[in-house]
Formats: sequence, structure tokens, C-alpha cells
Amino acid sequence: MKSILTYWNGSPSSEKQISAAVAAAQQFDAHLSIAAIGYAPEIVGDVPYGYGGLEVREKLNAHAEEDAAKLVVEATERLKIESLRGEAFPLVTTPAELALKFGRRARYADLVVLAQPVGDDFYQGAKRAFEGALFHGDAAVLICTETVNLNPKRVMIAWDGSPVALRAVRRAHPLLVSIDEIEIVLVDASADQMHSAEELALMLSRYDLPTSIARVASDDMTDAEALKRHQIESGAELMISGAYGHSRFRELLLGGVTRDLPGISAVPLFMAR
Repeated sequence: MKSILTYWNGSPSSEKQISAAVAAAQQFDAHLSIAAIGYAPEIVGDVPYGYGGLEVREKLNAHAEEDAAKLVVEATERLKIESLRGEAFPLVTTPAELALKFGRRARYADLVVLAQPVGDDFYQGAKRAFEGALFHGDAAVLICTETVNLNPKRVMIAWDGSPVALRAVRRAHPLLVSIDEIEIVLVDASADQMHSAEELALMLSRYDLPTSIARVASDDMTDAEALKRHQIESGAELMISGAYGHSRFRELLLGGVTRDLPGISAVPLFMAR
């Protein structure tokens, strides 16, 4: 992982992800890119150009550009303090366009580091950046928690036998170099899913990665809650999961692991689709 991307918008949440991205860049000796976000306001409907509308738009955009420029200076200074290779660049966007614009930048990153999509982040930035990185950037995403351990000894794979889950495991391989145990965890698994877990364990064993399989019951919890419970009981320090194995619309209506797990995970969460 030689190219890492995150963003900075001045919020405490984005400060956490900057710290996690710095740790990742140091561990992998990677180039760190920081998008300095300047938010242009959403303007609903047309502002009449003949009544100062154009002037209003220009002033609002100028403020957003100034905000982004200030954050570029702060982020650049952070890179210098940490003695990291990288750069900060301005990204002026409306909240609605953040997913698309950030996602386009994520196309050329090996890893996108984000905070959990909860808390005080402006305009739900982490949530929008998360979906942008996955859908517009085809990037792997690391959701960081309060403490970030990028050299875990115990890793848990949330497995359902889907192609997106397998792709997440493949993309996470650089994080699996010096671990003591990988546990493949299935919730209310079918026979076919158990068979696929055995095939995955065999594949990982060829890399000399010690792997076991755990089949857990949901016990009237959501799959995400069952996975979190098992993570706490097992002491796993990193969780790997596929993202949006079901459609985004279905997860929006009914919920799912991708919607629920990032906000409740107690350990860093690596996701890809």
C-alpha cells in the first residue's frame, strides 16, 4: 500500500482520521494525500442573476476556496512535522457532491482512511466520503476507531461467501503479514457458506497464515451486532468485511452490515466491494 488518501475539514472527527492515515503511511512507507475540504453551500433553486444572485454565488464559492486554502496550509504543516512524503490539495465541493469528487481522487489510492461515520463530522463527511471511495473510486477503505492498530495479531473476517467479501480479503493482504491468527466468522451460515469458508481457509493457509472458522448465531441481533459481539469475545484487533454485497437501496431500506457495522465497530474496519 503505497498511496494513501484521507481528508481534512477541521472537525475533531477528521483529526482522528488524519492521525490514523499518518500511522498507516508510516507503517507502509507510503505517500499520503490529504484532501482539504472547503464546503460550498447547497443553493436550492435558482437565485435570480439580475438581483445579485451571481454576486452571492461568487462570494460563497470564494469563502469555500479560502477555507480549503487554510486547511491545505494546516495539512501541509502536519506532513512536515511527521516527515512524511505527500501533499495536501484543496477540494471545494458542496456536501452533495463530496462523494463524487472525493471518490474520483480515491481511484488512484491503495487505501482510503476515514473516521467512523458518527459524531460531529461536518455534513456527514465520513459517510459521504465512504460511499464515494467505494462506488466512485473502487478503493479499499479503513474505518478507524479511537485507537488504531495497524499491526494486529488477531484478525477477524466477516464472511458470507460473496465476491465482495473475497475481494476485501484480497485487498487486505498487506495487513496480514505478521499476524498470529485469522478467524473466518459466519453468522447463521448455510452449508454453502461454510464450504466457501473452508475454501478461503485453505487459500490463506498457503500463505502460512494460521486460520480458523467460527460459525455464530445471530440470537435475534442484526448481523452487524452479532459480528461485533464475537469480535469483543474473541479479542480480534482488526475486522475485514465486504461492502454492499446487497444493493445500496436495499441496505438503505432494510439495513445491513455495510450500513450498520462502520458505526458500531470497536476496532478498525477494513472494507472493499
